[in-house]
Amino acid sequence: MEQSEYAGIVENYLDTVYRAALSFCGNVQDAEDVVQNTFLKLFLKAPAFQSEEHIRRWLLRVAVLLLMFSNVIAYAATGRTWISTVILPDGQEREVLLEEHYDEDGSRYFTGRFQKDDPGR
Repeated sequence: MEQSEYAGIVENYLDTVYRAALSFCGNVQDAEDVVQNTFLKLFLKAPAFQSEEHIRRWLLRVAVLLLMFSNVIAYAATGRTWISTVILPDGQEREVLLEEHYDEDGSRYFTGRFQKDDPGR
């Protein structure tokens, strides 16, 4: 992606992504983090967009997935498992089971797997 094209997309969609993130999480700091990570993903892995609407949908989908993942991690830290519905890039919805684990040194990590009865598997 050309630098000018990237700058134009950021200029056109920064406010849209920020407002969506803020309305979802209600926290300015988290919304700003999601916006930064969303546009970083755009810079690093931008697909070939077919239209302005495709750009907008892609950015919002990435932002929502980032928010969902951060919320899942915060909830799993309580020691529970969490089932979350995620929307894949192709638009499919899949249920994911996330579980919290600890290494021998006490380091925490998470694993996730798609539900077995999920037809998209």
